[in-house]
Amino acid sequence: MSQAKAVKNLPQQILLGLSLLFLTLYFLFFLYRSFHETFFPYSIDYHEPYLLGLVKLIVAGEDLYRDPNSPPYILPFYGPGYLWLVATLSRLFGTFYAVGRVISFASALFIGLVTFLVLRRETKSILTSTTATFLFFSTYVVYSFSPDYRVDFLGVALAFGGMYLLYRKLNSTTIFLSSLLLTFALFTKGPEIAAPVAAFIYIFLKKKTSGLQFGFTFAFLVLTIFFGLNYLTQGEFFFHNITVPLTFPTDVERLFKELYRLIIVHPVLLALALAYFIRQDWRKEAAIFSFWLIPNLVVTLRTTAVLAVGPNHFIELMALLCILFGLSFHHLWQLTLRTPQHAILSLLVPSLLLFQALSLFHAPNLPSRIQEQYFFYLYTPPSPYSQRAQERERVLSSINAAQRPVLSLDGHFTEGDADKEVEFGPDNNFIYLVSRGYWDPEPLQGKIRNKEYGLIISRRGGFWQLGMNMEDYYYVSDTTANYWLWKPKE
Repeated sequence: MSQAKAVKNLPQQILLGLSLLFLTLYFLFFLYRSFHETFFPYSIDYHEPYLLGLVKLIVAGEDLYRDPNSPPYILPFYGPGYLWLVATLSRLFGTFYAVGRVISFASALFIGLVTFLVLRRETKSILTSTTATFLFFSTYVVYSFSPDYRVDFLGVALAFGGMYLLYRKLNSTTIFLSSLLLTFALFTKGPEIAAPVAAFIYIFLKKKTSGLQFGFTFAFLVLTIFFGLNYLTQGEFFFHNITVPLTFPTDVERLFKELYRLIIVHPVLLALALAYFIRQDWRKEAAIFSFWLIPNLVVTLRTTAVLAVGPNHFIELMALLCILFGLSFHHLWQLTLRTPQHAILSLLVPSLLLFQALSLFHAPNLPSRIQEQYFFYLYTPPSPYSQRAQERERVLSSINAAQRPVLSLDGHFTEGDADKEVEFGPDNNFIYLVSRGYWDPEPLQGKIRNKEYGLIISRRGGFWQLGMNMEDYYYVSDTTANYWLWKPKE
């Protein structure tokens, strides 16, 4: 009888085994790619040189939040947490990309660990915990951005640390520690307001006095740090983090594109997470993550539409969805074990999991950079490292040969080893400041008209932020995969 039962369950076991095989491979590829790129000496994303340049300014004692009308032309519209941490470590180890990438990689692993621990505690199932955690690392949002030199993962990791403390135990100590972590998260990744909102609602519904304690503690910490930083920067912190984002236009088309990519690559993940969200018991401790999902969805949609950001702003949302997916998957899996006579049901659950795993196989309709880095990374690296090294040497050679100052628009080539300093040029967000009267491009335009720069470096040939016809004064002397090099017309 047992042999017949084993034969009957064989298709179910095969489907489940294939699903776990794919997710395990994805996780191993994630580790391989992250280790490989963490210590790659050059930039792997066009944002990285800009952030590395900001860290160099901090290490040199320069102000991060400053008047945008005076060089260097920088516009960081997020908190200083990540950059200050990287700058502190860079003083010990040097200003290398690896310093910031290690922080991002470790933060991604920490988020995955929290996902595993929550599901292990709720389901008592290694299968469920491992499946959902590996699925988190397999999503293109995490897989493609984890080792990057950027603020996102640290901010999300701090938020998950704070929420996990409240999930495990609710007392005065955890409320205070959670308030600290959520405050640091807010000053690391600007839109990280969803977690404290959810935490307040969750605690207040559990115990009103504790909710008020959390609210007052968090508000005191945030206001103290905010006004302190604003005082030290003479109002520039408020300008960069509050005023500047309000100048950005809404890009609804970009929002729908990102949502389309999210849905088409994660259909089963989203469906099961939504199913659990609808039917869950809101009195359980795990409900804190569902409370978190609602404001996070609102913040994610807003920042994606208004700030015109990429998939990196979906990291927190994906982690929450994976937790809810794990809880839903566990419920369905237990149902199949209790009713083995229902052949369709016993095959449905592992089939859905396998379909989700196969949906991640190539991640269709993603941006070209993500397509290149996804799954096939083990066999075809995203950008051949030899080409990236050659490109960098060509740019550095042009910089060193320039007889006059060098300007890098967007600040996207500020990495070192050049014999002369490369000035930060305004990025494309400066164009929104012009219409509001916050930035006057005339002084920089005058320098360009007078050909004071011996070389200008841009991406994709864009000078739209300057509001002038560059071809009247400069010509393209060389192009690489990522940069256009402009020299003055004589």
